[in-house]
Amino acid sequence: MEYLKLLNDSLLKNNENRTGFEDIVRMFQKGNQRLIFSDVVKKLEMPTFPDGREDPLRLLARLPLTTYITTSYFSFIEDALVAEGKKPRTQIWFWSGGKSAVKPEHLPDRDFVPDAMNPAVYHLFGLENYPKTLVMSEDDYMNFLMNSAVEIGSQDVIPSSLTSALSDSRLLLLGYHVRDWDFRVLFRFILKFREREGVDPSIALQLMPSLENKGFAEKSLLYLDKYFLKHNFRVKWINTEKFIYELVDTWEKNTEGQP
Repeated sequence: MEYLKLLNDSLLKNNENRTGFEDIVRMFQKGNQRLIFSDVVKKLEMPTFPDGREDPLRLLARLPLTTYITTSYFSFIEDALVAEGKKPRTQIWFWSGGKSAVKPEHLPDRDFVPDAMNPAVYHLFGLENYPKTLVMSEDDYMNFLMNSAVEIGSQDVIPSSLTSALSDSRLLLLGYHVRDWDFRVLFRFILKFREREGVDPSIALQLMPSLENKGFAEKSLLYLDKYFLKHNFRVKWINTEKFIYELVDTWEKNTEGQP
């Protein structure tokens, strides 16, 4: 709760003098209710992109994807999908329990079959609406992995559509740094499904380059490329936004004229 409050307070403070949004900022600052960070971001019409560039999430939302798996605590993907005329279904991994106060539509639904216009958005590390679900500390990440090891195969926790997406589909991982906890835990989580099912589809992985020592970087990246290739992940070491722009451009060129 304190972390979420800090995010909201900082965002509002940074936008106090932003032209055209002064009244909105004051309204939020004077309110007594707990703020939802995703809602505040939307009301402030953020983020903005220079040179007329489009929001990368909006570009991803246009692709005919049925399943989005995110480690974000916020509903930015859902907002982008809604803006593209789709009806996303938010699902949450309740690794820490505490389902009693949750909206029924956010509980895992074993019968829900997502499609391109009604995609599923699975929040593996929790959603800000339910602070107890957030995976934040190192202990949280360890508990998440231990609980997932026990609950894999349970339809009450992991719907069949999510299991299929992780085990049988081609995966595209975006926006991670190789040293960060969220990536390391997510990668181990995914491998449980890939190795358990014995499938071997092609997979792409985009990672943010974070090595500062240029003399050491080349050998390090070569090692990491080999490591991920062993698990059938092909890595592209570029900025996330650039990767998405290239991905969508390639998709549009290859599908031009198709229904």
